[in-house]
Amino acid sequence: MQPYQAFASLCTLSSCATTDLEAIFICQTAEKGVSLLSIAPRNKVIWVEKGLLRAYACYDNYDATTWFVASQEFLYTNPAQTGQEISYAHVEFLEKTIYWTCDWHALQNLYTKHPDLNEAGRMWVERLLSRYNRVLYLLRVLKPPKRLEYFEKNYPKVYQCAPQKYVASFLGIAPETLSRLRSKQLTAAKTC
Repeated sequence: MQPYQAFASLCTLSSCATTDLEAIFICQTAEKGVSLLSIAPRNKVIWVEKGLLRAYACYDNYDATTWFVASQEFLYTNPAQTGQEISYAHVEFLEKTIYWTCDWHALQNLYTKHPDLNEAGRMWVERLLSRYNRVLYLLRVLKPPKRLEYFEKNYPKVYQCAPQKYVASFLGIAPETLSRLRSKQLTAAKTC
């Protein structure tokens, strides 16, 4: 599914809105391990057609995974509403990925021009906000074993494909803790 189809899946878009949306998105491919910041500037909207990437922040030589984006999902490389602040996030592809990018400002202009597209964009943002809220709950309320259980159930592709150190970072636990939790899961599964 291409990005304009993702928008159209939420509400009916006019042909003019679809044409304008198709015109601003550019399809690209990235290999595993590539940093997005080395091949594209910030203030981008990214649609992952196929693949997996992670957003992460660096602070005092510490790398903290803040988000995963799998196939058929959006990511904004600048989370600021105005698009004026510099993004704190970096992006790394965790497998070969086909993705689409457009300039955040260009998309905002289309939202102003096309109310139907604006509605679809709002609906996508509401979906992302709902997911952010679930993840905040996961990280703030649940104990590590339940965090892992929730993550495995709700994000199976990421759980299976992302390196363990990134999953641990995202869950707010040490890689060794994640390893112990996974080992306990395997032991419990064998005894059933």
